[in-house]
Amino acid sequence: MGELLIRAGHDDHVVIGDLLAPGGAVALRPPMDRLVADAQTAARLPSLAESAHLAGVPYLVDPLTPLLQGPTDSNDAWVKRVTFGEADVIAPGEFTDQRINRLVSEVVEFELEQRATAILPPYLYADSPDDPAFRISLRLLLATRRHMSRDNINLPLIPVFCGGWQRFAHPDAWTAGVDRFLANALDVGPQSLAMCLTPVGKASDSYAKTARIFLTARRFRASGVPTLAWHQGMFGPGLVAAGLDGYETGACTRERSDVRSQITRKKPKGDGKSSGGPPPKMVYIEGLGRSVTVEVARALLGDLDTRARLICDDESCCPHGVDSMLDAPVRHTINARAQRMRDLNAMPEASWRLHQITKDAQQAVRTTKRAALVLRRVGVSTKLEVGAQESLARIAEHLRTDDAGRQIA
Repeated sequence: MGELLIRAGHDDHVVIGDLLAPGGAVALRPPMDRLVADAQTAARLPSLAESAHLAGVPYLVDPLTPLLQGPTDSNDAWVKRVTFGEADVIAPGEFTDQRINRLVSEVVEFELEQRATAILPPYLYADSPDDPAFRISLRLLLATRRHMSRDNINLPLIPVFCGGWQRFAHPDAWTAGVDRFLANALDVGPQSLAMCLTPVGKASDSYAKTARIFLTARRFRASGVPTLAWHQGMFGPGLVAAGLDGYETGACTRERSDVRSQITRKKPKGDGKSSGGPPPKMVYIEGLGRSVTVEVARALLGDLDTRARLICDDESCCPHGVDSMLDAPVRHTINARAQRMRDLNAMPEASWRLHQITKDAQQAVRTTKRAALVLRRVGVSTKLEVGAQESLARIAEHLRTDDAGRQIA
């Protein structure tokens, strides 16, 4: 059964609290299988942990330790609220055994303080199997298991693989990269694995790239350990249909993985101000298979023909139709993604799930092209890409007709 993991945004606590409130109809069937929060979000919003615990939903805290690989504004919440957050870059050579052990101890204790129900070890972003950051991540993983065993911390462990797709998601590099990570991960007895290939999930992603992502995901799952797609709103359902055990995504934000950009956005400007800013407000459109800005959503839903193809018709999710989608986009996104996961889980055969992904992606391509014409007509300059959905349709169909997926170019 595929899981849906929702990453809470910095102001999503009220919506998530309502969705997980005990005693309500929704609480009988929580719209998420696990709740995830960035370290600084967890520290600022302890109500997230409370909501998850009351609903019996596992709660994970992502330490976001790749931020140690770039300069971070000293006023950023990750530096100010997180015990292990640092403004200065930590070079690979500075990760001595002593520093690794201290970082592991601080991360584990922080997650325990935030009432996490499983431990995500500290990890780094690696560009390739030869990147020193990759070896450091493996050392951090093993040090986390030693720390937990020594201190008798009996929580599940979920290692996070975080690597550039170009160098890691290639069969020639699997032995030195993915397989090496899996061998170390299996040694620590993980509950599951989090796979973050990056950058992935743009609306324009090509077929060659998508195929390599899906084949690498199957390589992870062949280890026998449940594997979760990390930061994968775009390809998440497709990866679950292809054999993964769930996917994690934000609601209207953080729906694709781009770790390098996340590090860059935290850099301070020359005037001392942070280079980052609040993400644009987005709305999830099921018919497009992605989220779009409120401006784009309003334009599309304002066209009567396009509205009929894109409006959420689930009254329990959006009782006021367009108004509900635009006014409560986070609630709509979580409910819509949850329903799609339930629909996939209800299909008893993998081939059925892959066939459904193919049909949905093909329909999304047709709808997106129609939507692009509407935007042009009303003068909205946003370009809607269809490459990723075309790629998804092709790869899902290939996987359906070739069970092992070995014939994909």
